Amino acid sequence: INGIETMAGLFINTIPVRVKVDRDAAFADVFSAVQQHAVEAERYDYVPLYEIQKRSALDGNLLNHLVAFENYPLDQELENGSMEDRLGFSIKVESAFEQTSFDFNLIVYPGKTWTVKIKYNGAAFDSVFIERAAKHLTRMMEAAVDQPDAFVREYGLVGDEEQRQIVEVFNQTEAELPEGIAVHQVFEEQAQRTPASTAVVYEGAELTYRQLNTAANRLARKLVELGLQKGETAAIMNDRSAETVVGMLAVLKAGAAYVPLDPVLPEDRLRFMAEDSSIQMVLAGKSYTEQAHQLQVPVITLDSGFEESGAADNLNLPSAPSDLAYIMYTSGSTGKPKGVMIEHKSILRLVKNAGYVPIHEEDRMAQTGAVSFDAGTFEVFGALLNGAALYPAKKETLLDAKQFA
Repeated sequence: INGIETMAGLFINTIPVRVKVDRDAAFADVFSAVQQHAVEAERYDYVPLYEIQKRSALDGNLLNHLVAFENYPLDQELENGSMEDRLGFSIKVESAFEQTSFDFNLIVYPGKTWTVKIKYNGAAFDSVFIERAAKHLTRMMEAAVDQPDAFVREYGLVGDEEQRQIVEVFNQTEAELPEGIAVHQVFEEQAQRTPASTAVVYEGAELTYRQLNTAANRLARKLVELGLQKGETAAIMNDRSAETVVGMLAVLKAGAAYVPLDPVLPEDRLRFMAEDSSIQMVLAGKSYTEQAHQLQVPVITLDSGFEESGAADNLNLPSAPSDLAYIMYTSGSTGKPKGVMIEHKSILRLVKNAGYVPIHEEDRMAQTGAVSFDAGTFEVFGALLNGAALYPAKKETLLDAKQFA
């Protein structure tokens, strides 16, 4: 570089390096390949990082961490006084402050004993992660020095104690699940424990667990009287509402499985799903009864009257965890929609004692997913099988942030 003798700096540059590791290669070969690549690319080392980034087709930064080798013996010369002898004057460092724009920085100080320093952004990484990463790096370097000709796949970053923690401690995931009973029976037990607790809140109206169980029992008896039998299917065509929840429970109590049908789907799609799942009847909201009649099966209207007459006690029909609970259809984006058959035990596994989302009786859960979407299953039964209050949300509510809040 012309005039370099009169320049004070800065002469360092950050170079992005891509390392592709073959698991079947020896560690020594990986190091040699990286070194060879660095030598071949040396003539481009002067290109600034922002220029490289500008020419890249990738969005964002090319790299998010930095590896620096402090191989200029400045500190050593300052300590032993050799710089003063060579230059004729001394330099004393009062204080120093270093900072990069990267969240993770690895600084290597080579010598008789190599020192590795990690500087990191505390907002991006916690100290536990950094300590674990340092141990992994140390194990890898020690293994590479001891056995440079071993294959990369043979190196283990995890020590014995961490291996035990991952395999044994973290794997203590056994959870007690209801034995030998179905979804609606778990709900009935909850209704018996907390009959006066709020079960569903919709449009300002509340249903307690006792009221919800009673309404579902009465509707279930009506479905049985209309000929719905164990193992058969009944469609539910309605928006998120208290009536829809009553319908879902009623179908299960009758020993059948429900098939959610989204009213916004094209008529031919709804007809295919109805025929494919062999529905015997449709439970439809008032706004969708006319549409439901197009499916050529009996239609029962879901309304807020909740079958105010009839026996209120549980039906106690034979049920098992392996019974079919519902059929959920895929979007059909790659062809015709496919029905996924979900058993009672799968719902129980999802919402009872799962651990990843603890739900308590004092909790309130919003239902934002459609009944025809699998998230709706978690929301409805996650609340009702754990004694929480379910809040089905209207579409207008979901689209209005203030109203939803």
